Amino acid sequence: MAYNRKGTSAEIFDGTEADVLVTPVTLRANVWFFDGNTVTSVRDLGTLDDYDLPIIRNNTEKLRVENATWTTNNYVTTLKIGANNAQSAVRFPLASNIQHGIVTLTGGTLAFIMANGEASGSTVSFNPITINASGNVGINKFAPESNLHVFGTVRHEQTSVLSQYNVHANTDVDTGLTEVVASINATSAFAAFFDYIIYNSTKTNMRAGTIQTVWNGTTVEYQEFSTLDIGDTSDVSFTPVLNAGNLELRAVAATTSNWTVKCISRTLN
Repeated sequence: MAYNRKGTSAEIFDGTEADVLVTPVTLRANVWFFDGNTVTSVRDLGTLDDYDLPIIRNNTEKLRVENATWTTNNYVTTLKIGANNAQSAVRFPLASNIQHGIVTLTGGTLAFIMANGEASGSTVSFNPITINASGNVGINKFAPESNLHVFGTVRHEQTSVLSQYNVHANTDVDTGLTEVVASINATSAFAAFFDYIIYNSTKTNMRAGTIQTVWNGTTVEYQEFSTLDIGDTSDVSFTPVLNAGNLELRAVAATTSNWTVKCISRTLN
């Protein structure tokens, strides 16, 4: 049975077996004070049970450390600010149960996670923006390989003008075959410009140029402008063709093989 008694110099003794001397010094060493503490090792501030830890100001919750785990990619919904941790996360529930947030990953990668509109517990998620330890920024690219690495379509839009850029390649244009170099949606645009380079396997034959195209759904007109050849590239010709709602830029090599064609397309509506 616990007991308390006073010592001769006003100390308080408390215990069930051996006496434990409780003084202002020993009390402060075992109690956490919110106005400041002196510690000689790491001290914990939190709960001993499996409950969330909310922080309240003016009777309104301002911050919460949750006990749940993130099932999208298994990120833990801990809140760590300035902590050196291999994998931690800050979650921003923009709706009642939608999981979005910022995640730090092994290797120093910082990822901004979106749950793609899925509720808590979903396995569908993606990284709209990623910054790796080298400072490379990826948009819809988890492991960016350059200062800015965008995976997917890049669109620049103004009022009534829609411009879209895409990158295309065919690295094996062979003799007598009609090869598709690029295919773009022909229903949302009416003009396209293909900036291209073509070369053979040894790069002894090369040229660069631009193919301008315009169409109205049934008819295609085009014009090509190019550099002078290094060697001879006259064996390869280009033709834009409408096919099943797409505009295809096709290449034909008359007598030779192993040509590479790469191009960037720009469309306008």
